[in-house]
Amino acid sequence: LTGDELRRVRELIRLVARQRPQRASRRRAADPRGDSLDMRRLIRRSLRTGGDPVDRPYRARKDVPRKLVVLCDVSGSMDSYARALLLFLHAVVGSGRGVEAFAFGTRLSRLTPELATRDPEAALERCTEAVVDWGSGTRIGASLREFNDVYGRRALSRGAVVVIVSDGW
Repeated sequence: LTGDELRRVRELIRLVARQRPQRASRRRAADPRGDSLDMRRLIRRSLRTGGDPVDRPYRARKDVPRKLVVLCDVSGSMDSYARALLLFLHAVVGSGRGVEAFAFGTRLSRLTPELATRDPEAALERCTEAVVDWGSGTRIGASLREFNDVYGRRALSRGAVVVIVSDGW
C-alpha cells in the first residue's frame, strides 16, 4: 500500500472497529420510556408527597457492547493482508473492554496484551515479535482446538461474537 492508501485504510478500519455488536445487559437503568416501573424509586419519591405516587419512574435494560473474539490467520498465504489485519485488530482491541485478539499459523498466539498500546506501529512491532510462526504454514484445526481448550470457556462466555479471518474457509 502507498502512504495515502495506508492512511485511508487506517481510517476505515478505525470506523469499522468502533461498530461493535450490542446486546441488552441484565442490569436496568433509569429510562423515562422504560418498560418496567422502578418500584424502589417510586416508593422513595412518593414519600415526598405524603405517599401519593405522583411521579412514576421507569427502568429499561442498557445496551452494552458484546464480547468480541477475533482470530487472525498470519500464515504465508495471508502475508500480504497481515499488516491491514493487525491494524484492524489494534483498532478493535482499542474499542473497549471485552475484546480478545489471537493470531494463528502453525500455533495459536494471544495478542491482546501486545495490541493494548495506543501507537499502532509499536503494537504491530510487538505482535511480530510475539508470533513465532509468522508467515509459515497453517494448522487451522490444531489452532482452533488449542483456542477451545485453553481460552474457550472464558473468552466465549455470555454470547461473545467470534470472528475468524483466514483464506482457508
